[in-house]
Amino acid sequence: MAQKRLSIKEFQDAGYLQEVNRLFFHPLGLALAIERDNETQEVRLSHIIDSRDDPEGFVFDFKDMDIEGQERALHSWINVTSQAEAKSKARIKLLGTVIEAIPGVKTQFDMLGSATVKKSLAAKIWGIVYTVMFITGLAAWVIFLALWIGSYFN
Repeated sequence: MAQKRLSIKEFQDAGYLQEVNRLFFHPLGLALAIERDNETQEVRLSHIIDSRDDPEGFVFDFKDMDIEGQERALHSWINVTSQAEAKSKARIKLLGTVIEAIPGVKTQFDMLGSATVKKSLAAKIWGIVYTVMFITGLAAWVIFLALWIGSYFN
């Protein structure tokens, strides 16, 4: 069976570009960029903007957006998050966690599928976030997030 493909325009319209940038690339000082061909109107991935030397990384600055921009951002987040949640139960059943573990790498988030942790609200929220990261193909975010969040639990 042939693999389905998602166009870059659909990727953007569904909110994946926003969320992959907001959750993964922007905190690292990177941004996944797209461009539109003026003649054909085709949207394609263009490049990665590199501002790793900026201590804050990129921000969308939602609070200063107009209402329409904030509503688009919210609808994008709702769409991606609901799709992530729909996948989380099957992934926990298959893998014991939402994000597939790398052999030999153990973090506190590897336990999201365990009976003791998955009942907590925080674990459910993190499960959704991790599913979003898996869907977008950015498992490296887990390592970054584990290090960042881990400092709050120590």
